[in-house]
Amino acid sequence: IPTVLGTIIGQDFHQKLYSAKSGSTARNACILAFLVLFLLSFFPVIIGIKGASLFSIQASEAMPQFIIFAIPSILKGLFIAAILAAIIGSAQSVINAASTQVSEDIFKSFKKFSDKKLGQISALSAIIISLIALIISLFSSSIINNIIVAYTLYTAGIFIPVIAAFYLQKPEKLKGQIFFIALIGIISAVIFEFKILDTEIPPIIVSIILSFLVLVFVVTKKKLQIAKFIKSCLYKI
Repeated sequence: IPTVLGTIIGQDFHQKLYSAKSGSTARNACILAFLVLFLLSFFPVIIGIKGASLFSIQASEAMPQFIIFAIPSILKGLFIAAILAAIIGSAQSVINAASTQVSEDIFKSFKKFSDKKLGQISALSAIIISLIALIISLFSSSIINNIIVAYTLYTAGIFIPVIAAFYLQKPEKLKGQIFFIALIGIISAVIFEFKILDTEIPPIIVSIILSFLVLVFVVTKKKLQIAKFIKSCLYKI
């Protein structure tokens, strides 16, 4: 759920959506992409099920076992290289984005730095972020769980603000309150994700609901036509 929600508000998704020639083109492309991803998702599931039945292993061990026993020797290297290329490409884009946010959104807002200085701060931030990620991966028992937690915290903080920016008639009026809306989502995600308070509902759902309630309170207080806002959201969804 957090991965899907994170993809919906991702920059790459919106760039492709806005570059579509028409609304029907964007809609048909989304439907086609859904069908393709739906079909492709069967392969890792089948590999996991088959691996578990053949080797009595955990799901996370299915892919390495599949590479060792089911792929011809000449293709093993290419298969592993493709996986590493995908991982490195994704990690590079995320680290670059994070380091840019550190330099532009944090340091630049506190003090006027030159472009050269901001570039140095961004480079140093990228190194530090990479090392932190490496340390977490080395001492972590499950990378998949780390990814889910990361997506949960990310989506909990940013999902409602992004959706509000799309659907509100005057989102600029919420500029001073967006931080608190995002903070409520992140704090609630931490509380429920790490079992400080437990619930049967996925933590990301609880966080989004709480963020939305804060948004509704702020919108109502600022008289931004909450009824039209909800109606617009439901209509466009």
